[in-house]
Amino acid sequence: MRISRISAVTLLLICALTACVRPAAVSSGVNISSDGSDYSPTARLAVALAPLGLAGDTIDVVIDSGSLSVPGVPLGDTAVSMRGFHLTALIVGPGRAGGDAGGLPRPWHALAQSDSLRVLDGLRRGEHRAIGTVRLRIARPVAFDPKKTWLVFRITGIAVARIARMEGEQVDAAPVREMRFRVYACADWSLAGRVDRTRSRQMRVSYLAAC
Repeated sequence: MRISRISAVTLLLICALTACVRPAAVSSGVNISSDGSDYSPTARLAVALAPLGLAGDTIDVVIDSGSLSVPGVPLGDTAVSMRGFHLTALIVGPGRAGGDAGGLPRPWHALAQSDSLRVLDGLRRGEHRAIGTVRLRIARPVAFDPKKTWLVFRITGIAVARIARMEGEQVDAAPVREMRFRVYACADWSLAGRVDRTRSRQMRVSYLAAC
């Protein structure tokens, strides 16, 4: 049976509209970033878009390139302000009732995670440094839907604060206080390789609330 010209045009319009609502593919280059802060490092990661091999026992996550930045204005000295940077990859699903151990609501819950890998020794105030290629391996969760799971990267380390000195006190005698920090960098795209528009919008409105 021949399709009329009007029917053919209608079919083309439907196909075009369907393509428009299809989730966008993940872009290459930097595709995961943490939120900026005056008290913690900022991470920018370019995660490889090659297939993750979701059918195997493990999922290999490859960061093609990345960088870590410490806030503040450079002081011209050699003392580090943050040290011992470790990176961990997590596969996460939507948040669930109950929150975390501290009772705080969390927008996601971890299904599996990689070992923690040391990526940088230390950074000075205001310093920005590349971390190069990083490979992390995660044990595949027993059951998960790639369309409803995402990658989250946890960056931990130690912040070094030098307490103000009294006039005339030697620099080397200034007391030092160390505090642990923990930062999350969350993907707005699923393991199926498509951007989650709702999640992306939530992260733009309030990164901390969504990540």
